Parts: sequence; C-alpha cells; structure tokens
Amino acid sequence: MAVELADRSYRRLIATAGRLYAVDLCGAVLGAVLTAVVLIPGLGLKDTVLLAGMMKAGSVGLVYCCVGPR
Repeated sequence: MAVELADRSYRRLIATAGRLYAVDLCGAVLGAVLTAVVLIPGLGLKDTVLLAGMMKAGSVGLVYCCVGPR
C-alpha cells in the first residue's frame, strides 16, 4: 500500500515536471520567434536589447519584492 501510494505520488510529480518543461519550452520558442520577427524589425536591435534588459530588471525586482532578501 505504501509503495503504491509513493509510486502514484512519484508519477504525479513526473507528470507535473513534464508539463512545466513543455510550457517553458513553448515560451522560449515563442519568445525567440517574436523577437526575430516582430521586435528587432520594429524597434531595432538597440531598443530590443534595452527592452529585454528592462524586462529582466523588472522581473528581478518583482521576485525580490515577493520573496525578499535571503
């Protein structure tokens, strides 16, 4: 019984990890395509890099506000 319960829990964990990886992969592909097709032609390389840097800084600030220093 305990082994069956542990096996079920392990399978659920693996399925969740697989779904998270799939979503991450789709986001990476979408981000790369949109950057190449929309952002660089529309904004130019310099402004696209600046936008990416601001987004990264904003995400770091958001994590810092939510989690706090460690």
